[in-house]
Amino acid sequence: MSLNTKPLPPLTKQVCQLDANGYYLYTTDADLDLAASDGSYILPGGCIDADPPEDRPGHAARWQDGAWQYLPDHRGQVFYSTATGQPHTINAVGALPDGITDTPPPDKYHSWDAKAKAWTLTKSARAQQLADAKAAKYAAINNAAQAHISRAAELDKVPEFELATWAQQAAEAEAWAVNNTAATPMLSQIALARGADLDDLRTKALKKARAYSALAAHVAGQRQAYVDALNAAADLAAVDEIKINYSAPGA
Repeated sequence: MSLNTKPLPPLTKQVCQLDANGYYLYTTDADLDLAASDGSYILPGGCIDADPPEDRPGHAARWQDGAWQYLPDHRGQVFYSTATGQPHTINAVGALPDGITDTPPPDKYHSWDAKAKAWTLTKSARAQQLADAKAAKYAAINNAAQAHISRAAELDKVPEFELATWAQQAAEAEAWAVNNTAATPMLSQIALARGADLDDLRTKALKKARAYSALAAHVAGQRQAYVDALNAAADLAAVDEIKINYSAPGA
């Protein structure tokens, strides 16, 4: 004689895990309640016994009133304030708030045109953008000129107090070149303190002064040419076309 026993339901059942706000997270398993006679399952905390929601890109599913409700979901996406252009990361489900766009502003000079629904550049902003670009290029021209002179003349190897004597040394050397009986008090004192031959020092000072003068004149001319081009630039493209590259005399 065989026993007529009712088969047990499956030991586990797929259920839906929700977050604290009722939004669907994932499916998990509920265990059969072996102590119950009605075939019920022990649901983990925050779970519901329902089929998973539809997969709708850009939406989150929320369990409400016994059914899935689908809401726009932009969480983790970056949008931009149309008032300030600052980025804003969405961290809540629902329709997007007013005053944001998914298009980043090209730069700080553009402002949002609500009618055109786009970032635009006003006439005054365009003028300010050009003025700022010119100011930055002007500074770059001057800084590059000074850096080139400093490298070529090895100014970093000479202390400031000694650099301040170069003009007088050059003047004395030039005067001596015209008249070898001309007084050269500074060069004479340097030669004495250094233990160097005075005429040899005068010759070297003259050569160095003339080389520096040629270098300074050449770089000054290049710098002024860059400034002329910058003053004539009518737009950003013209400013960008100015490529700064200083060279040595005769190069």
